[in-house]
Amino acid sequence: MASGDPIYAGETGLCRIDPDSDELIILEDNTNRPNQVYYYYIRSINAYNSLLKSNWRVDTITTGRIQTATNLTVVYDAIDDPYYETVIRFDIPLEAEYANEIHIRGEQDAEYVIARSGSGADNSGDYRYRLIQEEELSNARRLYYRITGLESGKTYNIKVRLIDDTQTDEVDLDGNPAYPESAFSDTITTRTEFNQDDYEEDLKYQEYLEYYRDQAEKLKAKTLFSTRNVQKSSGV
Repeated sequence: MASGDPIYAGETGLCRIDPDSDELIILEDNTNRPNQVYYYYIRSINAYNSLLKSNWRVDTITTGRIQTATNLTVVYDAIDDPYYETVIRFDIPLEAEYANEIHIRGEQDAEYVIARSGSGADNSGDYRYRLIQEEELSNARRLYYRITGLESGKTYNIKVRLIDDTQTDEVDLDGNPAYPESAFSDTITTRTEFNQDDYEEDLKYQEYLEYYRDQAEKLKAKTLFSTRNVQKSSGV
């Protein structure tokens, strides 16, 4: 058999003799997915007697994640409304056609929230994003996003990850498509400007809540009705 000739064509790749050494066999597997563990088993079978076989040998590889977003930062001079929005930018691989996930956690949030596409109402906590600018650098694409739906006078942590939604053959525990994901970018922190009107409105709202709580406690402590046990006597 000549060096480099294929000796086995499987579903996941191609084995061939190493062109530089007849004693080595190369397996090329071009169907691996990012961020997965693969187990490869190999054994030898006598070409003249298939009953003569070696023991199985196993090796594992872990494929890397897809590249993540880099250089995440706040673009302060692009912010139109400093009370209820912010603008961020980050870089992604030049040729990558990845979807973006922008995760936001305000000081009032118990956990990170994935922002949705669109425009969020002021002071709503409904985090939305919209692509406003795109630049092509020498080795990356730089994306600018306007994030709306923020509340005034609040601190927000923001991080980004990329999703390769062009390929999947797996599902998660809920039965949804499981796409390869990048690691998260670095986390940045930004704060919206304080708005006195919003502060007073929120303060008034908290006063109303406290008032109705007090009234509820008073009602709980008040006797609204009483009962008495009336026994009837019977004669013989």
